Amino acid sequence: MIVRTADQVEESSLHAARTDPRLRTRTNRVERLHGLLRDRMRQTQKTWGTGLTVLDTPDVAGTPLVLRRAMAFRKTVRDMPIAIEDDDLIVGNTVEGGTIVRTELPSYTTREEHLQAADEGAMFTDHLAHKTPYYRRVMERGLRGAVSDIDSRLEQIQSEPPSDATREQVNVLKAARMECEAIIALANRYAALAETISAGDVSPARREELGRIAAVCRRVPEHPPRTFLEAVQAFWLIHYAFFSTGTVISCGRLDQYLYPALRTEIEQGAITLREAQEICDCLWLRFNDRAQIVRENFFDDGLKNEVWEWDAGHRKRFAYATDRADAINHFGQNILLGGIRPDGSDGTNEITYMCLNSLEKFAFTSPDLN
Repeated sequence: MIVRTADQVEESSLHAARTDPRLRTRTNRVERLHGLLRDRMRQTQKTWGTGLTVLDTPDVAGTPLVLRRAMAFRKTVRDMPIAIEDDDLIVGNTVEGGTIVRTELPSYTTREEHLQAADEGAMFTDHLAHKTPYYRRVMERGLRGAVSDIDSRLEQIQSEPPSDATREQVNVLKAARMECEAIIALANRYAALAETISAGDVSPARREELGRIAAVCRRVPEHPPRTFLEAVQAFWLIHYAFFSTGTVISCGRLDQYLYPALRTEIEQGAITLREAQEICDCLWLRFNDRAQIVRENFFDDGLKNEVWEWDAGHRKRFAYATDRADAINHFGQNILLGGIRPDGSDGTNEITYMCLNSLEKFAFTSPDLN
């Protein structure tokens, strides 16, 4: 019997990821998912969240703004429609009744705040961009670890003399905690849905897959992932939650923070590169769930060529819907591959090549790859 060292396994696996032509083909599952997505890109989409608000009780309006923003985030990920479809392997999509859904953040600011902002020459925006979450820590500790850190910091602040600065820190920390718990709740929504579908009329093979989806979503992103599938699902559910609440931000060094879970499985012989490539391909398709390529379907009939007007006291802002069409598929989602590790070594690994394979397979503009 030939026993190979971990380094030899890694070198052999890396060579296969770079050269195996089978990894550059689509599995039957991926082919079906790709065809479904291409059809949906040509269909009229709908919006969820229009007209919703968190200001529906009198006491909420007096809550600090950062907490109201977190309440809007929580309302979105807890109430927006979710689905698990026949071939889904990575869950977290934006489809209802076969139609692509774009989500809007419920209102959380008051008219008085808008007027004050206008008087100061400013305006409110729900969105954050040009940032990269520290996903590596999620892979190491899970969101429950983040909640634990927040609780420790809140306890520390309570022992300090009260001030405007400490009160502001408390509000930010409570908002962050609320959003972490909301994403955990989102994962459990998917787990419950997988269990419900599994109890219905499905094939034994699909029932097994749904059981795995439920187990994965009960685990991540609340806790650290142990497998490559768990790591990808943990990343996607967090990114998807941001994406669904107007925060379209970068994904960072995807091949670096997902790699420890994959390498462990490869060394244990628990996953093949073909299985890992299918997971990567399914993730690539997820990045494009809300894409729209038929210009006539960019907007509801009631919005086509109409002027949108926002009255903010003495200022009025105008925008033509057609002038905003260039951004309809501008989702950001930047990914950096390869590069150098902190110790100066080459960061290229199997996931680097699998991402390049996915890029080659699908003629999409998302994600942005560097």
